Amino acid sequence: MALSTVHKQTDRSPADSITPVPGSPPSENAAPGFADLSDDALGGRICELAGRIAEATCRWLEMIAEFDRRHGWSGAGIKSCAHWLALHCSVAPNTAREHLRVARALGELPKISASFRRGELSYSKVRSLSRVSDRIAEDTLLNLAAAATASHWNARFADSARARANGWLSCNAGRCAGARRTTAPSCSPPSCRPKRVQC
Repeated sequence: MALSTVHKQTDRSPADSITPVPGSPPSENAAPGFADLSDDALGGRICELAGRIAEATCRWLEMIAEFDRRHGWSGAGIKSCAHWLALHCSVAPNTAREHLRVARALGELPKISASFRRGELSYSKVRSLSRVSDRIAEDTLLNLAAAATASHWNARFADSARARANGWLSCNAGRCAGARRTTAPSCSPPSCRPKRVQC
């Protein structure tokens, strides 16, 4: 189900009083405004908010891409846009680099970006799709995304990366085996991973 589906169908505030489902009493530590929600209603609110988070995340990433294009991050001691994000948005350096990678990729994926902007795709799915967007058509990715979970996409990407890496190792085994070098071999693995963003 698209994230925005629940988002459009649910228009009540969390404080609305709804009869709890029998056998599912609210916890004693329920947050204010949620104690009277049934399990289904609470689940609906969670999905609704997930759609809104996706919409906001897309907008945030679009801002990051523009900020990066402008070099608005440049300043004393700042090495890159990812470095600026890590400092000013309280995210880990690796997370900042990944956010920046996805932000840049969205500019080349208008259909995925539009779906993300509407809250129909989660950030986790968009991140996974952007990793293979150079090898699979965007329309195909969107169709597949509708039928697969984010964890499924992550697993497929990991399998693809391992397969590509194993293929490279097999291809180079004969060429590199037994070679006596005082420095590391010049051959390098295929681009089975996203390009690393400078931090």
